[in-house]
Amino acid sequence: MANELKFNNKHRWNYKKFMPPDRLPEPVLQAEIYKRLQEKGINCTVGCPLFCEAYDGELSPDIAILHEGYVIGIIEIKSFKKVKALSNQIINNLDPVYIKSKQLKRYLLYNLPLYYCTTWNDIPRAAAFAELCVQEFEEHSFY
Repeated sequence: MANELKFNNKHRWNYKKFMPPDRLPEPVLQAEIYKRLQEKGINCTVGCPLFCEAYDGELSPDIAILHEGYVIGIIEIKSFKKVKALSNQIINNLDPVYIKSKQLKRYLLYNLPLYYCTTWNDIPRAAAFAELCVQEFEEHSFY
């Protein structure tokens, strides 16, 4: 092949052992959740602005779960645990007095299920949340 790649010298490379960081960047978590939802046949969008009537403007949730033309849930991702009491769970289930984050309060204005994911290990729960949103929509939809 004319376009074959090769090294022109016999260099001895200084290979480094990969050490995963303590905290993964949010886009890495977003990408992995997106991939897993796609594998499960669940449609979603990443960082897409959505109009919120109660806010009277657009907000851009990290992941919006879509089903049959509706936004049926939101996953917010932070790569650190600002408030451990909120991490890796459905925010709607909590007493609003514990929710100090302005961003999370705004997302609650959508009146949609909202999940707050903060760790790589919690990605399976975030995917299970999306499945729960689809199930809930199909069982209780008004369309």
